[in-house]
Amino acid sequence: MSDMRRPAGQNDYDHHPPVLYQVRGASTGAWVMLIILIAYLTYATIAVAHAGKAWPIPIFLVIGVTLAMQLILTIRAGAYANDEGVRVRNIRRAVFVPWDEIKQFSVGQLGILPKIGILERNDGQKIGIWGIQGPNPVVRPNNRAAELVIEHLNEELNRRCPRDEQHCPATPSEN
Repeated sequence: MSDMRRPAGQNDYDHHPPVLYQVRGASTGAWVMLIILIAYLTYATIAVAHAGKAWPIPIFLVIGVTLAMQLILTIRAGAYANDEGVRVRNIRRAVFVPWDEIKQFSVGQLGILPKIGILERNDGQKIGIWGIQGPNPVVRPNNRAAELVIEHLNEELNRRCPRDEQHCPATPSEN
């Protein structure tokens, strides 16, 4: 059904809501940082107002709103899977990839991020999943939260797109 004929309030996920895959610690950390940011900006604004200087208040507000928006977008980051494919939602963009175009999911280094979930397409393009990040291996070497989430995504990929020569040419591999 096209968007023009869809009843008001109905979207693609009404019958099969997407399943969110993310490491819970990342979103919890973002919530904590958001609360600390709001408390700090409130304190700073009150302190500046009591000092009789009004000009820094708009600067605090702009910085606060910008950082709060970034944190809110970080909280929403993750991989959203439904019947048609996976939507990778990161801070700045969201990318939808159908199941038959996905080669594998893995955990590895991508850019400056040392341990991040990666969606690899059949054409070799790699998309980082910011909502699936592992802690620094030096600090918490036994934390396998990111790997477990990626294992679930690969199981879902294998269930939805059986490995045969026509649709999904590659088999997920362990990193």
